[in-house]
Amino acid sequence: NCNPLQRTEKAMILLTKNWTGKWGIYPNLGIGEPSPNGRITKYESMEKFTALMEKAIDLGASVVGACCGSTPEQISEISKIKIKLNLTSIPDPPSPKKVVDTP
Repeated sequence: NCNPLQRTEKAMILLTKNWTGKWGIYPNLGIGEPSPNGRITKYESMEKFTALMEKAIDLGASVVGACCGSTPEQISEISKIKIKLNLTSIPDPPSPKKVVDTP
């Protein structure tokens, strides 16, 4: 939630290696950290945002969106990705593997 694209990408890679439940992302669009007053002054490109959304869906995200610095254009881009990938909804992640405890 509300992290820059690069940090969000690193987090989702770690998450998919260690979590089998549902997950999602909604990064902010700022480059680097927001200023102390919370303002974003430099923005990531639509291409980088789109690439991250596609990667998240490919890795199994069940929710994707955008936070601070996003506009209706980013949300529209997510809709275009769903159409491009022929998704009516984002699919559920694979079922968790059953863990069997031994006595």
